[in-house]
Amino acid sequence: MCMTIVAGHWEVKHTGTLDFKQLYQQIHDWVLEREYSPSRHDHEFPETLYFDSRSQPAGREVWIWWRCNYVPEDNPFYRYNLRINFFANRMKDMDVMVANKKQSVQWGEFRIIIDGLLETDVKGEWQRHPLLKHLYRFFVERVMWKDIEKRRTLLISDAEDLIRTIKAFYGTHHWEPLGKAFVPKLGLQETNPY
Repeated sequence: MCMTIVAGHWEVKHTGTLDFKQLYQQIHDWVLEREYSPSRHDHEFPETLYFDSRSQPAGREVWIWWRCNYVPEDNPFYRYNLRINFFANRMKDMDVMVANKKQSVQWGEFRIIIDGLLETDVKGEWQRHPLLKHLYRFFVERVMWKDIEKRRTLLISDAEDLIRTIKAFYGTHHWEPLGKAFVPKLGLQETNPY
């Protein structure tokens, strides 16, 4: 059984308009770029849940769970885990004008929850060994604590980079819907020539 060390818990919230599909794609590309997915094929992408409920009168509710992990090549004793949970509430489709083009976006409450976990002895080699299984806890807590702290810091920096990517997306890809459509008043208007 591996030892799991919690690196952190982060939550990014946004209420307003954004292109949810583009946000999904940008985070998907970040996960592939940082090699937190086993391969670049979508059928092997670590998405464990996609729930889209369209029955609420207030708008759609979307839950997406990704369980991304990365095993460093220099030391397979460790595994970095990023649990990324998307949650969209009261999501409604709307159209906005961007550079004289109609674009479909979504309005709602969006939350992205990220948990960073560092696992040790992923393959269980220490736990299966008759002598080493008794020294495992001592070895991890006393001997390797500096290396574990260094790797925990690397995992935190990866999570913070993902958060910067999400916040940059929120900052550059939000639109305000246009006001009410112009409707001229009916009838003749009295005009004052003076």
